[in-house]
Amino acid sequence: MTVNRPKPGAYGLSRAWFSALAAFVTALGSWTAPRLALAQADAGPTTVILVRHAEKSRPLGDHPLSREGFARARELARVLGEAGVDAIYATQYLRTQQTVKPLADLRSLPVTNLQTTENYITELLDRIRVDHPGQTVLVVSHRKTLPVIIEGLGAQPVPEITEEQYDRLYVVTVSPSGTTLMSLRYGRQTP
Repeated sequence: MTVNRPKPGAYGLSRAWFSALAAFVTALGSWTAPRLALAQADAGPTTVILVRHAEKSRPLGDHPLSREGFARARELARVLGEAGVDAIYATQYLRTQQTVKPLADLRSLPVTNLQTTENYITELLDRIRVDHPGQTVLVVSHRKTLPVIIEGLGAQPVPEITEEQYDRLYVVTVSPSGTTLMSLRYGRQTP
């Protein structure tokens, strides 16, 4: 587990000062992990669980999940079924939507579709900050974007996810005392 802790509040600055600073930074409109941490002060920690979509039936294009992929999607629902997931985000592609469907059905939660536009990662990070302070959020995305999202949340960089890796599950917890990252695996092991 990697723990990044912000420097202790020096110079006798009050909580109100930090709240005012958070409001100012929010008004600037640019994403920073410290902004998320400051916004969490009253709501408690925000937990973001991130996974890549499950195995798909064909290597290129937007194809449905394979038999192994559907099994992994059911395993994700089993693993996270009682984890208190409050919100689910997935890109618009069939493979990510099918990956989250068993959990969304189990928890009776809607899936927020992320259109993979140029700014979708920034928009996702802002939505987590604004709409889900103190909650547990699942994000299902793609092997090349997950590391960017994880770093955007303020966690340490993670190794590149290869084409063959589908079993990685990352848990990023953002709180006023810092950001933690846990890297786990679920379901059938992949390289």
